[in-house]
Amino acid sequence: MMQLFNEINARKIHGERNVFEGIFNNLIFCSIVLGTFIIQIVIVQFGGKPFSCTELTVDQWLWSVFLGMGTLLWGQLVTTIPTSRLKFLKEAGHGTHKDEIPEEELAEDAEEIDHAERELRRGQILWFRGLNRIQTQVWS
Repeated sequence: MMQLFNEINARKIHGERNVFEGIFNNLIFCSIVLGTFIIQIVIVQFGGKPFSCTELTVDQWLWSVFLGMGTLLWGQLVTTIPTSRLKFLKEAGHGTHKDEIPEEELAEDAEEIDHAERELRRGQILWFRGLNRIQTQVWS
C-alpha cells in the first residue's frame, strides 16, 4: 500500500503540494493505480501458497491502507524541507576520484571487478542456455 500511495506522491515534484490536483485527468494513471490495488487484494486474499500469503481481515486491510497513507504525509514533510538546506546532497554519489585512490586499492578492486564480471557472464550464459532449451522444446 505504501508503494501505491507513493505513486500518487510522485505525481508532483519541485515543491508542488497538492498531489491530488488533476488526478482524474489522467485515465492511464488512474487505471494503473486502481489495477494495482485490485491485483494486490486478489494476490493477498487468494494467492495462498504460490505467493506465500494468508488472507487479511477487514481490520488488517484498513490498517494497511492507513499505514500506506502515511507516505502521503511523509511526502508533504519532505516537501517542506527547503532545498537550500540540502546543498550537501549535491556532492553525494560523486565518490572519490580515481587519482585519489592508492594503487594497491585499485589493484584489489580490479580483481573484485574481474570476479564480478565472470559471475555476470556465467549467469548470462546460463540464461541463454535456458532460453535456448525452452525454444528448442517449444518448436520441437
